Amino acid sequence: MSFFHYITYKLVIIRDRRIGFIYYTIAVAIVLYTLAEIFLKKGYLELDTSPEATLRFALSDPKEDNGGNESGQIPSFENLTYCCNRDVEPSKSCTPCQFLDAQELSWPVESHTISLTTFAKDRWQMRNTSFSSMKSLYFTARPESMLVKIEHAVLATKLFSGGTDLAASQRKMKGYLIADENMNPRGRADRLPIQEILNAAGVASLDEVSDALNAKGKPFRRHGIVLHVTIHYQNTDSTILGTGDITYSYHVRRIPYADYRVNQLMPVRSEREFAADSNHRAHQENRLFRKRYGIKIEFHQSGRLGHFSFPALLMRLVSGVGLLTLTATIVDILTLYILPDRFRYRRFVYEESPVLEVKKNE
Repeated sequence: MSFFHYITYKLVIIRDRRIGFIYYTIAVAIVLYTLAEIFLKKGYLELDTSPEATLRFALSDPKEDNGGNESGQIPSFENLTYCCNRDVEPSKSCTPCQFLDAQELSWPVESHTISLTTFAKDRWQMRNTSFSSMKSLYFTARPESMLVKIEHAVLATKLFSGGTDLAASQRKMKGYLIADENMNPRGRADRLPIQEILNAAGVASLDEVSDALNAKGKPFRRHGIVLHVTIHYQNTDSTILGTGDITYSYHVRRIPYADYRVNQLMPVRSEREFAADSNHRAHQENRLFRKRYGIKIEFHQSGRLGHFSFPALLMRLVSGVGLLTLTATIVDILTLYILPDRFRYRRFVYEESPVLEVKKNE
């Protein structure tokens, strides 16, 4: 065979059940795989797996949230096992409690992170002196009863469907907290009690022993805890075919072996210093040094939003056809070069024509 010979193909039926079984087994598997990719995994959708999202949250007292007005009433500490009774002198084994409202509990204020103080150490300090008062140790009363109000929205920036953006606000979406399964009502911000968030992370009580490396048997309430909350958006799993409304879910995980503490410096001014002219204020002489231990909740947002796309469907179909062509090539290689009867098969597949040359008229 020279370089200028032309090679073409012909259809040959090889009556061998072994070859037919190999080919049709692989072909059926490829067809089923392609159909599963298209219908079960919804391969006809164009997906945005990193949508843009906004988040706003605040910590609130449950009494304020219910519209109650109980100002001036200090809650009882009698039923709190981690608090000393007021009639008992504080000791190493007995720590008093203080009630802090939502604004005092939530510090520092950070983007996508909320912190609640469960235990604190206060120390009074004076500038340019060695004076430092004794530490004041105390637990905060019932921090797990506080509520986190959350509002958020999502936008699929990679998708543009029918002239409108694929987007939704939390007030118009259905959502739920994993391990709770109760849908949050529409039309208002989500209100999640801290205890429910802890339960979703597998922490039944803050009095459980911390697994932090330097906790030394202390509970989460005393040494701190870090929670990772993911808000996940989707519109593809709620229907068998196509897409539905955007829904969201809260997924909470505790970061193991992690504690949480933060230092806070609060300058203290007297009434005279505060009323003085701002241009002539003296340097602050006193300050309160507070070491806070508590709950740190980090919020992250993710999603998987999609809409129908003919190019995506066509890509799946072309991939299936390509796999079928590859199957035929693999079977041909087995037939002609590997199987024991390969030399017999070659006589059926390959055929050479006689030499055809154009004779010149003499």
